[in-house]
Amino acid sequence: MKKRFIVCYNNNIPKEEEIKFVQFAKDNKMGWWHWIDNVWLLVDYSGQMTAPILRDKVCKLHSGSRVIIIELAEDKDTWAGFGPATPKNMFDWVKRNWQKTKSKD
Repeated sequence: MKKRFIVCYNNNIPKEEEIKFVQFAKDNKMGWWHWIDNVWLLVDYSGQMTAPILRDKVCKLHSGSRVIIIELAEDKDTWAGFGPATPKNMFDWVKRNWQKTKSKD
């Protein structure tokens, strides 16, 4: 089953680092869309990739960047990110508002 991801980071990335990220996507047989700076739409046709794996790869290639990876799935959405927790947590809003709520059946 294929998986879809949104990858966003905040820094301008040198061309050579973007080339390494493209090579990572190719090596993992992933498709991508990259028409907006610092935003990638990825498709993992093998279904093996996860948001934390992608986060760790982006953090390794683009050290010092704030990163969020969002997985869009048929049955559930997951995400993983890296950024400051103080003085304000970068992900508080996401935790409170983005995640689906359980129905009260």
